[in-house]
Amino acid sequence: MDIISNGVRDIDTCARYGGEEFIILLPNTDEYASGVLAEHLRKAIEQCIFTAPNNDTVSIACADKALYVAKENSRNRVCYWTEISIDLD
Repeated sequence: MDIISNGVRDIDTCARYGGEEFIILLPNTDEYASGVLAEHLRKAIEQCIFTAPNNDTVSIACADKALYVAKENSRNRVCYWTEISIDLD
């Protein structure tokens, strides 16, 4: 969320909208400018390398796998990816 909130103006509002969705309210911003910002944020997120607690470099795949495990075991719950068996191959 920091990547998104740091990439917008002070007057903009960022929030998590769903499991994998975010919403950004951009007052006084037209469709073209909001598209440019969305692409800028997408590229910023794409360039991020996420590091696991044990200092292994991992991709967003860990979060995705944890999300799907949580959904399979019922929604509206916390799931720690370190507690599930993850095969990144």
